[in-house]
Amino acid sequence: MEKTIRVTGKGRMQVKPDTVRLTIRLEGKSKEYDEALKRSAHETKVVKDIFEDLGFLRDEVKTMSFDVETVYESYKDADGSYKRRHIGYSFTRDVKVEFADNKNLLGSILYNLSRSSVSPEFKIDYTVKNSEEIKNEVMARAVEDSRKKAEILCRASGMTLCGVENIDYSWREINFVTTYMSEMAEPVDTICKSADCYDMDMAPDDIKVDDTVTIVWGIK
Repeated sequence: MEKTIRVTGKGRMQVKPDTVRLTIRLEGKSKEYDEALKRSAHETKVVKDIFEDLGFLRDEVKTMSFDVETVYESYKDADGSYKRRHIGYSFTRDVKVEFADNKNLLGSILYNLSRSSVSPEFKIDYTVKNSEEIKNEVMARAVEDSRKKAEILCRASGMTLCGVENIDYSWREINFVTTYMSEMAEPVDTICKSADCYDMDMAPDDIKVDDTVTIVWGIK
């Protein structure tokens, strides 16, 4: 019977973010359904105008989600029982823009948003542009780690490492994001009152990436 050894290798990297992902949330309420739609469309246009003035293409402002929901309120009836009545509609639209890390540009975006007719919330994520290359490198490091561990075990046991018999790898989604603000922040104008929007003094953490692969090696 052919002898084998099963070894799990781990690959790790720390990557410096090079891309900003700015997520902007627009939301509001209106009594009529069509008013909610019109207000959402108007606020989206305002945001796109801001980015266009800063050199972006309008299509670079991507809609991630758009929801219109019915709004109710509870009230106490004459007999003392609680009931619900329809009072209008609410909309929520999330849009995102990605661009190369640039503190001055980010500061200008937030500055212009704060002085616009909309009051969006926002979230800042930092990511990397070449995520596929990094994933491949981490995977290669995991394979190399498995090989080194197998060689160490073979030397310690007086065996010799042969070729690969089997590779067990389950592809998984790797998160290439470090979030500067973990949740939607306060409205932009609130932040701009306490900080110079042209000087975004941010130092995002490196993104820690890891992956594993299990290899069955032949030994003799």
